[in-house]
Amino acid sequence: TDIQQLQTGQRQLQAGQEEMRTDIQQLQTEQRNIWTSIDTIVLSQEQMKQNIQTIQSDIEYIRQSQARVEYILTGKVKALFDFRESQMETNRNVAVRLDRLEAKQ
Repeated sequence: TDIQQLQTGQRQLQAGQEEMRTDIQQLQTEQRNIWTSIDTIVLSQEQMKQNIQTIQSDIEYIRQSQARVEYILTGKVKALFDFRESQMETNRNVAVRLDRLEAKQ
C-alpha cells in the first residue's frame, strides 16, 4: 500500500505539473497579447503625436494667413477712406466752382 500511495502521489504531482505547464503556457500567451496591445498603443500614440504636430502646423499657418489678410484688408479700408475724403474734397471744390459760375451769370 505504501507503493500504491507513492504511485498515487506521483500521479497527482505529475497532474499538478501538467496543470502548471498549461497555466504557464496560458500566462505566456496572455503576456504576448499584452505586449502586442502595448505595441499597438505605442503606434497609436506616435500617430496621434504626428497628427497633433500637423494640427499645430495648420494652426500656425492659419494664424499667419489671418494676420496677412488683416493687414491687407486694413490697408484697403484705409485706402477707401482716403479716397472717400479725397472725393469729398473734389466734390466740395466742384460745388464751389459751380457756385462761382452761377454767381457770374
